[in-house]
Amino acid sequence: MLQYIEGESLDQRIKRGPIPWQEAIDLMQRVLAGLGALHAASLVHRDVKPENILVEGESGVPKITDLGVAHDAVGRAMTRQGAQLGTPEYMSPEQVKGTTVDERADLYACGIVLYELLTGEVPFAGDTDFDVLKAHVDRAPDLERLPPETPSALR
Repeated sequence: MLQYIEGESLDQRIKRGPIPWQEAIDLMQRVLAGLGALHAASLVHRDVKPENILVEGESGVPKITDLGVAHDAVGRAMTRQGAQLGTPEYMSPEQVKGTTVDERADLYACGIVLYELLTGEVPFAGDTDFDVLKAHVDRAPDLERLPPETPSALR
């Protein structure tokens, strides 16, 4: 049974501009709690991104959607053969390299989403998907792009 969510996706919210760090942290704590439930069920999402996080209008509760590329903890894919396993801007280095992917890939993607919530932009961009994927493996995000009021512990 599918649930209808009255509200907007995080990517729609980000298009209106960066989110204050306190609000971003509260939202991501809720997303991480939802991922914790998926991980407790031995599932790895593998495509955490703002488009796949819906925020209920009145309650502000985030809902994680689109388990189209999820797999279980022992690696059995829950998607069709040959499907792209993630979105380049949010893929962990392990996904990029094609090595074993576990719950940490979802946590990495949450870090990318948090960066985007705070800055309005993903940390790694490029002219091609290859450029973006290579940046995930070879570079660290530019923390100078975070708003000045971002606490050092969050940086």
